[in-house]
Amino acid sequence: MINYDEVFPLLVAACPSFEDSVYAAHDDENDGEFLRVGRLVVHLIELLDRDETNSFPAVFGIVEWALEEGSDDARMLVSDGLLHDLTNQDLYVQTAKHPSDFVSWLGPCAQQQPAIQPFL
Repeated sequence: MINYDEVFPLLVAACPSFEDSVYAAHDDENDGEFLRVGRLVVHLIELLDRDETNSFPAVFGIVEWALEEGSDDARMLVSDGLLHDLTNQDLYVQTAKHPSDFVSWLGPCAQQQPAIQPFL
């Protein structure tokens, strides 16, 4: 089982480029996991815009794993945090991408989440 406080570190381990990003420079453990995951989402959107998706299978594997086997809080962090932010069109204004561009990376559990449904 993945616990709430394990989700963000697992996602960062799956996406090592986050550590060198401007978003990681602003990362503060005291901000809370939802804000931290939000910063990672913005980084993922930028990676997609630059067609640097090497880490996406691992990242979205963690997403799927957390949705399948995570604690209630871990599942909520992924569904109401990461996936909700991933579908926030305001985060795409500086890119040529759209939330639907992530659908191909999402597993079946992620695709069942309410935030994703409009983009399928």
